[in-house]
Amino acid sequence: MSATPTPQEPLRTTEDGRVLGTRKTLATITGRPLGSLNVLAGTDPDFPDPVEHGRGRELLYLMDDLLKYAGILAARRAAPTSATAELEDDEEDPLLGPAEAAPEFGIAVTSMPGYVRDSIPAWKEGRNGRLPIPDEETARGTKLVDRKWRRSTARAWELPGRGVGGGRPRADHAAAEGA
Repeated sequence: MSATPTPQEPLRTTEDGRVLGTRKTLATITGRPLGSLNVLAGTDPDFPDPVEHGRGRELLYLMDDLLKYAGILAARRAAPTSATAELEDDEEDPLLGPAEAAPEFGIAVTSMPGYVRDSIPAWKEGRNGRLPIPDEETARGTKLVDRKWRRSTARAWELPGRGVGGGRPRADHAAAEGA
């Protein structure tokens, strides 16, 4: 994490010696996209308050506050979440149905049926889909299947990032031109 902004985004110093920066400065420090920080500025109560207005609609923040907030973001990223936390030594590893497993996967209970539906083709091929292969599948009638995952399986699973693996496959233009 570098505290030195790029030459395109110089630090500003006030008459009383306070060093100021912008959201662009914070983006440089944290490596986060500016759009992400703009959203956080409106939603995160820990986001620093501006002390001055710069050019146009630009807001200026105390550099100490920006560095403190960068530390908060780093701590949040490093902190384990319920979806990534490992089991404690004395914690049981029960089988969880979709409603219980969803929070362990880090998704909403209402989203679970869509994740399962999207994963079924991969599971039939013996590979993980949007969710890992269930630890237990029990047929219920002719078409219904009860699926369960161990808590350890759910906590170890990392969901693909936003926009990863979804959508229509890209065409192989080189192969299409040769055909």
